[in-house]
Amino acid sequence: MDKDAKCKKCQSPRLAEILAKCSDCCQIVYNGATYEGYPPEDFGIGEGGDDVAITLCLNCGQVQGKWPRPEPDISEEAGWDNPAEEEEDEDEDEDGDEDDGDEEEEEKKMPKKGEWPE
Repeated sequence: MDKDAKCKKCQSPRLAEILAKCSDCCQIVYNGATYEGYPPEDFGIGEGGDDVAITLCLNCGQVQGKWPRPEPDISEEAGWDNPAEEEEDEDEDEDGDEDDGDEEEEEKKMPKKGEWPE
């Protein structure tokens, strides 16, 4: 980091560069999807590889970098565990066969005020 660097938001020179070597232990949760592995390049927290690098303004708390970032690829192919994608893929119901809609569901009713459930 340049010694004359200033915060892009408040122009303070109080910038801290935070470097962390996390190897393949980086975890990110984004939009309900979870990623575990090497730091991804598309979040602006490093350039890939083992390291996470963030520059933080100690005056206003602004993370320095180029923002906004493009929408990251959170697909399973990119290494993300995405529960939303898994729900879309499920074609089977609880008993393991295809959900064809002809099975009756048990009707569960709440007791009325003052009544005891059976």
